[in-house]
Amino acid sequence: MRRVCWSGWLSAALLLGFVVLASGCQASEPLVPASIQQKVNADDRERNYDLAWQEIRGLAGDIERGELATLEADSLLIASRMERLERGEASGLSSRPVASQLADWESENQSRSEQDRLTRLRELSQVLPEYFDPGDFADAQDIALEIYVIARSMEP
Repeated sequence: MRRVCWSGWLSAALLLGFVVLASGCQASEPLVPASIQQKVNADDRERNYDLAWQEIRGLAGDIERGELATLEADSLLIASRMERLERGEASGLSSRPVASQLADWESENQSRSEQDRLTRLRELSQVLPEYFDPGDFADAQDIALEIYVIARSMEP
């Protein structure tokens, strides 16, 4: 009868478990392009705050006028600025919690009509300054990301 090398099997099982665990912790693809991250990180806090203030108001104006062509890029830039203001550095927003939240918003958005999406965009653009102005950058970032999700689903 053949002898089984239990220590070899145990080592292989532990290695396989480690690989599965480590691969499950990998971040997804960066949401924010490197060019935006670099641009936002190059600006100091005061400049990011001033630009974010202008961009948030510009975004709301674009939505009110129905000018949605740059909405995706604008909302990502705002989300990146919010992260910079909240944490001190902008990243690619590639964490699992961000990816999970985006998937939830995409799921909610699928059941909305085009008109409902426009209505939701208007609501979010009006609420965004209410979080940004007093310094609630984390919630403002979430609003910008939800705007991004809706903008991606809009017809050009």
